[in-house]
Amino acid sequence: MGRNCKLISTYFGTRRRYPYNCKDAIEVLKDNIEHERTMDPGVDNLDIVFVNHDCGSIDGNNYINSLEGMDLYCGKVRVIHRPFSCGSGVSMSSFDYGFKELRDEYDYWFFQEDDYKILESGYYGKGLGMLDSDEDVAFLAYDTVKGSLGRYSSGTQLVLHILFGSIMLIIFGYIKYLIKFVRSLIKIYQTSNKGIIFAEGGMGLTHTKYLGEVIDKYGMMPHNTEPNPRLDEEIIKEYNGGNKYGDKFSLKRYIQVNRYFTWYWLQAVSTEFPFTDVFNDMGYRIELYKEGGGYIYSYKIDEIKYDGNTNMEHKMKL
Repeated sequence: MGRNCKLISTYFGTRRRYPYNCKDAIEVLKDNIEHERTMDPGVDNLDIVFVNHDCGSIDGNNYINSLEGMDLYCGKVRVIHRPFSCGSGVSMSSFDYGFKELRDEYDYWFFQEDDYKILESGYYGKGLGMLDSDEDVAFLAYDTVKGSLGRYSSGTQLVLHILFGSIMLIIFGYIKYLIKFVRSLIKIYQTSNKGIIFAEGGMGLTHTKYLGEVIDKYGMMPHNTEPNPRLDEEIIKEYNGGNKYGDKFSLKRYIQVNRYFTWYWLQAVSTEFPFTDVFNDMGYRIELYKEGGGYIYSYKIDEIKYDGNTNMEHKMKL
């Protein structure tokens, strides 16, 4: 059996959903690392590599560094820090960074964001069997429960999102990405209607061979390096709680929130989708690990993700 790892992207800054801040992120990671210590992944070796987008959080960095070398079910914890670089990039940027740092040390790579955990015992070993059974399959997608990228199923929806998205990109200073944004939207529409799979959050399993081919050809796994605009924690919590722009409408708050969500939308379209779609461009296929979901827990929604609507009967608590 080859050398296996899981890259988990971490971030201790303010986010749009739970975990909102450093304290929340540490709480999530404590639960996540205990899960990785006790659940059998179905292989005889599996290191967890935390790739931390280092925003300068002392408490966050101290915690993540304290995990270095910790024993897991069949491996150890490793920690590397990605430079903050003005807040540029998202999880896919961390995945790209982590692979480049450790390219020669592992054969198989599983990508996962820090606010998820996989609940199915043996998931890694089963995935290896599926991935190795067909040399034309370069990526095994685990999270295919479509979120923000599942809204472009009809031509009318596509046109409306192109028009609205273009306006928002222009208003909030992202016009240089307009052509790339539109092309990605069109491609999402085309591939989705052909039944071609992509992985939400880039979650899935692949091999050094395929990642290396992408890096050697393009210089990186696809990701957008536009810096993350400032986001105030209290404002975003109020926004999510229904008080979108203040008790009395605040233009400043309106601009901050909508600029952030425009940036986030840009990342989803020009980073999250192309990150795995690049394997289709390289002449390979992306395959689905399992239909229907039901085995991935999301901390941000406090539920197991299912294909279609989330099922409240399966809600879980930390």
